[in-house]
Amino acid sequence: MVGKVPPSVLESLVFERFSGTDPTVLQGPAYGEDAAAIEFDESVLLVNTDPISMAIERIGTIGVTIAANDIAASGGTPRWLTQVCLLPEDGVAQLETITEQVATAADAIGVSVVGGHTETNAELDRPLLSMTCLGTTDSVVNTGDLNPGDRIVLAGYAGTEATAIAASDLTAELGAVDRSVIETGRDCYAELSVLASADAVRDLATAMHDPTEGGVLAGLDELARSSALRIDAERDAIPIRAVTRTICDALAVDPLRTFGSGALLFGVTPDATEPVIERLDAENITGTVIGTARAGAPGVTLDGRQLQSPIEDELYQFWT
Repeated sequence: MVGKVPPSVLESLVFERFSGTDPTVLQGPAYGEDAAAIEFDESVLLVNTDPISMAIERIGTIGVTIAANDIAASGGTPRWLTQVCLLPEDGVAQLETITEQVATAADAIGVSVVGGHTETNAELDRPLLSMTCLGTTDSVVNTGDLNPGDRIVLAGYAGTEATAIAASDLTAELGAVDRSVIETGRDCYAELSVLASADAVRDLATAMHDPTEGGVLAGLDELARSSALRIDAERDAIPIRAVTRTICDALAVDPLRTFGSGALLFGVTPDATEPVIERLDAENITGTVIGTARAGAPGVTLDGRQLQSPIEDELYQFWT
């Protein structure tokens, strides 16, 4: 298996050992949570870490964006980043491109890179980038705070990150896909941030989550299981760009089961659903009700069928 470690392994080997007793830790390690939350003076410090090891062409862009997304999806404003960059033995020449991408992406969202570590490793055949983002908030929004009856809203589209990655890193596998479609797919790198979505809805959202590897379905599963609820969703309700359908069809990949940055999942009470959709619309962001949270065995049903967990990302097959 490539990708996230199964929840049962995380529970026994990670969460139980790192639970801690510090009373200032408001949110520590837990399945599906996007960031740690630490009481700090009169506000809350949010911290998260995310690695990028597969997508190569725009690794710096993706690294900054997904790290900042997790802070936003926890109800905060991203402010600082640290970078750990591990390079192949002959990969120092790649550092110029990576740091240029990181600096550009960080500047675009007003985040400062304040430290990190860089080294080469003879065992690597590709760069590995791990970004830690820190931010602040006055009100944490957790993944695990869904309530029965909440409507599940998707801000954005499914498979946006996968579209950008495939159009950049998997052009040989795309075969006869028209070049103009591939170029449109690469433009999706500009659509990976959820900062505007999160800012628009965080005061009405009961829970928020940033779907990454495994896509929207994995994100729904994490949202459901961290809240100990069942989410009933409908495939046809989940918005997918035409370019995403074309590229995923060419790769025989389900757009709901592959890298999903650029979309934000959140719960909202029924009476707040229309106002939250209107807020997103005012920001030119597509907001779609795709399901409902209900009491029941934790997990996701899609079109009435219970999904197996964990949900593996279907794009990983091209790197393994």
